[in-house]
Amino acid sequence: MDYRLNNEALIACCISPLIERRSLTVAQITLVLTILLNDSIRHIILTTPRIVIDNKKLNKISLSYQELLPYIMNSLVLLIQSGCIIIEQDAIKKLPLNSHLSEVIEDRSVGRLRDILNDMEAVLDRICSYEISTLYKELNISL
Repeated sequence: MDYRLNNEALIACCISPLIERRSLTVAQITLVLTILLNDSIRHIILTTPRIVIDNKKLNKISLSYQELLPYIMNSLVLLIQSGCIIIEQDAIKKLPLNSHLSEVIEDRSVGRLRDILNDMEAVLDRICSYEISTLYKELNISL
């Protein structure tokens, strides 16, 4: 399935399971999605004991963040316009009518999307254990 998905579709398929697992802000979800969508960065984050990474790898994270940010924002806008999610009090929330989406996505995912969904909980645990401003600073992410 996922070899046919464009960037926005792949990201949209990740957003629903993400916000079902945790209450996330836009700043958190953009960082989590950047890590999840880049296989090498995801591997670095999951295998590094602390989120302190050498400068060469830090630049890779920052560049990937800047490249993926427009796609992530487009996906969020598409999901808001289609009535799937809302952003309320700095948190992204799924509308009750769409509560089944995560289950459908997880049941039908294969390949790269399946790998991303399998690593999602571990990445969320790592990211959500830090203050988001600290993470942006530690990972050298600037806009």
